[in-house]
Amino acid sequence: MNYTPVAEQQEAVGYWSYSGLFSVYTMYSLPMFLIGGIIFSMLADFIIGKIKFSTKVYKYIGAIVVYGIGGVLVNVFFYIALFEEGEKAESRFKSLPGL
Repeated sequence: MNYTPVAEQQEAVGYWSYSGLFSVYTMYSLPMFLIGGIIFSMLADFIIGKIKFSTKVYKYIGAIVVYGIGGVLVNVFFYIALFEEGEKAESRFKSLPGL
């Protein structure tokens, strides 16, 4: 979190606060993660419901595995979708926390 005092700021250079950048990136990425997360959550619950587990521990471990694999798949899908539009360097930086 670097702060540049007003007296030291250069002309024609944009300076954003951390909270401003966080808000912009959250508004940009939240709908994608909500849509992907909700759709996959419904699919994962359906898959977990179809599998017959002998104990609750196995069901819990199975749910962790299914949701883990799903998280990776949804993030890879968004990663590929962002690269198709051309903003390669910025898209790579934005998608790293999800991977």
